[in-house]
Amino acid sequence: MPGLRGRWRQRPLHMAPYGVKRTTIYLTDAQKQALEALSARAARTESDLIREGVDQILDAHRAPRLKPGALFALSDPILDDPARAEQALEGFGQD
Repeated sequence: MPGLRGRWRQRPLHMAPYGVKRTTIYLTDAQKQALEALSARAARTESDLIREGVDQILDAHRAPRLKPGALFALSDPILDDPARAEQALEGFGQD
């Protein structure tokens, strides 16, 4: 299709797809060969596999999210200790 080729040639080579930045990495010969083989077996691009690997590394090193604390502090040693809930509820609802 001549029209399609013409449109591809109009796009500058340095432009990356939306939301993706270009970078250069250096791989050993063994890493490159293994990546090429995996790419062919998985029917995925090498860059897609590299991005997945980077995401896994970032996830492994991401600081754990802290659970939100209480909205207010009771500063009562019995009420603040979940293990002592029964003691805190003694007599509750009894008149």
